[in-house]
Amino acid sequence: MYYLHIHLSNVIYFINRLLAIPESLSYPADKTMGRKACSSLCGLYKELLLNTHTLCLCGSGIDYQHCCGPFHSGEKMPATAEALMRSRYTAYAMRNGAYLQETWDATRRPETIDFSRENIDWLKLEITETKKGGIKDSKGVVSFKAFYSQDGEEHVMNEISRFTKINGRWFYLDGVIKSIGKVGLQTNQGKNALCSCGSGKKFKRCCGAG
Repeated sequence: MYYLHIHLSNVIYFINRLLAIPESLSYPADKTMGRKACSSLCGLYKELLLNTHTLCLCGSGIDYQHCCGPFHSGEKMPATAEALMRSRYTAYAMRNGAYLQETWDATRRPETIDFSRENIDWLKLEITETKKGGIKDSKGVVSFKAFYSQDGEEHVMNEISRFTKINGRWFYLDGVIKSIGKVGLQTNQGKNALCSCGSGKKFKRCCGAG
C-alpha cells in the first residue's frame, strides 16, 4: 500500500505539472515559444524517468523518490541548507524552474527562469564545504562543484551559495561563482561566468548585480 500511495501521488503531481504548462507553449507559434515548450516537456520527462528507483541526481546515493523527489512535489521541505542545495541542483538538471523560484528568497528571485537556450547537461554535484545551515540555524553557506557537459566537453563550476531560513523554511539567497572552466583546465572567471540561474547572462549582470 505504501508504494501504491507513492505512485498515485506522483501521478497526480505530474498531471498538475502538465496542466500548468501554458496552452501557448503546447502549440508554439514561433521558435522561441517552441524552445520553451520543449524545455518544459523535456524537464518533465526527466522527472518522470527519475521518479522510480533511479538514484537521485544530487549525488546522495539515495533513490530520487526518497531524496529530492518529495521536496519537488511539496510533500516535504529540506531541513538543512545542504538539502535545499542538493534539491535545487537536481531541479536545475531537470529544468524544474517552478521549484527553483519557489525556493529562492523573494528579495533576490528573478521574474522568470528560461531554460530554452541552455545547451548543457548537468552531470554531478560535489559538496565541498558547509558552514552552519543546520536544523537549528537561520543562515547557512554551501560550497560546491557542479559538473556539466557542453559541446561534448566536461566543465566544472565552483560556487559558494548563501541560504536563509524564514518562518522555518530554507531559501536560496544568492551565490558567487568562484571559477568555471573545462575539467583539468579550470579558468577563474568569477562574476564574468554565466549565471547559474539559466538566464544566459553573465553572473555580474544577473543574480550578482548589486
